[in-house]
Amino acid sequence: MLLRSELKETAIPHRTKLRQLIVEAWKRYFHVLKGDLAVSVSAVLFTLTEVWVSKNAMGQVSFTADIWSNQALTAYLAMTAHWIAKIEGTGTLALKGALISFHRLRNKHTGKSLARTVLHLLDRADVTIKVGLTLYLQS
Repeated sequence: MLLRSELKETAIPHRTKLRQLIVEAWKRYFHVLKGDLAVSVSAVLFTLTEVWVSKNAMGQVSFTADIWSNQALTAYLAMTAHWIAKIEGTGTLALKGALISFHRLRNKHTGKSLARTVLHLLDRADVTIKVGLTLYLQS
């Protein structure tokens, strides 16, 4: 396959450069996401101390998670957060959702190991204070 005459081989980013750009974009996105989630977290903290309730926070954050393996049996865990936010200037509510982690699982899938991993990921997103427990058992 021939490149366009004005495009040089060196202008095409190598896989390591693409990986670097993806990781940098994730870090920027995750920083903004943590700020969005912090609004809801602050409402719980203020409600617990009965001092003040943030006007933007409309309740708790819900979390969902899924674990699966690829064809090589490498296990992954993905976690999402879901919350309701007040849209600035409009007074309307919007359901928001975001991926907060996509994590490779290297340890055994014991309850203790998964609990440590999930708590680590929630801590990293600064949302551990929001954790309640609802179990969904798939048969």
